[in-house]
Amino acid sequence: MKYLYWILGIILFLILILFFISKIALIRQAVNLPETDNAQNNTLVTNIKDDQELSTFQGGNLEFSFPKSWAVKSADSSYPAIETIDLGIPEAISDLLLIYPADYQQNLPADCQVIILNQKQIWKWTEKGENYFSLNYFMPTQKAKTKIIVTLQKEDKPIESQLDSLLDSLEFK
Repeated sequence: MKYLYWILGIILFLILILFFISKIALIRQAVNLPETDNAQNNTLVTNIKDDQELSTFQGGNLEFSFPKSWAVKSADSSYPAIETIDLGIPEAISDLLLIYPADYQQNLPADCQVIILNQKQIWKWTEKGENYFSLNYFMPTQKAKTKIIVTLQKEDKPIESQLDSLLDSLEFK
């Protein structure tokens, strides 16, 4: 009888562990975040400094700082985006900052990198083609989800740094 209680206790313990693992998987699925190997993909980015003069954009839902050489302006939004901003980066083929409702679902590639800016967790990935290089950012918050897509003719580290700086300064109203 003594062994029966031990066996029942172990089985109950294993059931509880499986229950918590399934809850974590459901939460990850609900938020739609990728499974990442933290040791490989996480990068801590802090104290971003840009020597350029900055301007501030104030939209309906957010505000952020950007280099004065950019021609940032509001653009027409289409569902499901609640706000669309053309970043006006001179070197870019296309450049948009999109704001989605908090319940928006984004599929993220498994190889995306997680960065931390101003205590905000941001998923970042690139796409490369024959004549383009695309920088993609996705930042979920409780108020909304932000997505930035910038397509360039080739990789450009200064622009990537400026986009990191923009996300570092981004605040929701």
